[in-house]
Amino acid sequence: MSLDRKDQKENIAPRKSKKNLIIFIILLVICSVAGFFLFEKSPEQKIEVVEVNAFENGLDLNDNVEDSVTIKDSLATNDTLKIDLKNNFKPSIKNRKRTVTKDQLDNNPKYWMVVKQSNDTTFYTLKNKKTGTKLSNKYYSKEIAEKELIKFKKIISR
Repeated sequence: MSLDRKDQKENIAPRKSKKNLIIFIILLVICSVAGFFLFEKSPEQKIEVVEVNAFENGLDLNDNVEDSVTIKDSLATNDTLKIDLKNNFKPSIKNRKRTVTKDQLDNNPKYWMVVKQSNDTTFYTLKNKKTGTKLSNKYYSKEIAEKELIKFKKIISR
């Protein structure tokens, strides 16, 4: 038995193939390049156009200003014309319109009303007049439908 053990070669771990190593390196390079491009982009900046009015109190900046000799020669120093450029160029602020979603319109109690429907029989339903949403409950008298509308408005307004 001792001879059998000596004859057996020691188990040497086989080398990994070069093909797997090359695939791993290529995959690593591709991932690093993709990561670089993903994190390099910054969010787009919105550019707003601001209108500037060059007119104030009906004065045009291109009008000829009085001659400096006449201003110095005048006795009243309070009547001198001074143009303050900071006040003439005021940026106008645009009012942004607020968009209202369908859910907000559906949850507003002032838009709900009782509507008369007729198919084979006449019945009343609750309908939102802004979005057109109808509730599936059918009420066969208008008084009951109005009571249910009041209850429904109380639930929505909470």
